[in-house]
Amino acid sequence: MPGATTSGAELELNLNPTDALRLGATAAYLRAKYHGRYLSLDDFSQASFDADGKTLNDSPLWSGSAYGQYTFHLANAALSLRADGLYKGKVYYSPLNDPREAQRSYTLVNLGARFESPTGWELGVVAKNVAGVRYITAAYYAFSSAGTPGEPRTVAAYFKYGF
Repeated sequence: MPGATTSGAELELNLNPTDALRLGATAAYLRAKYHGRYLSLDDFSQASFDADGKTLNDSPLWSGSAYGQYTFHLANAALSLRADGLYKGKVYYSPLNDPREAQRSYTLVNLGARFESPTGWELGVVAKNVAGVRYITAAYYAFSSAGTPGEPRTVAAYFKYGF
């Protein structure tokens, strides 16, 4: 019977070494393979093939994240600075595991700053993908190989009020 076999492990670590400092990290290992006579279609040649033993779509062998946040406790307010990163290993977007429908491993870095007042309002700025890494989140065949682009470098400011 065609199907898939997966195995893996995840690790998460959160530390608060001081009242002001928060650190954290995750790591994941995933082995995900098609098994059995799993017939699929080659997007480029339109020929059928058996995907047995190929890696499942969008299944990185390794992935992980890390963050650090430091909060300055001011008189009647708080200022927090944060940095985080995300790593995603190489993935394929078709059972063929064709490199034309794949994304190589990449790392994204995000930065943020937040000011919190004791009266319930908050002001912040967030910068995502600060290095401007170009990556795709899906791939497909439409007369040629194409992909859905990931988020570009973005910067946003926000204001929040809680009552």
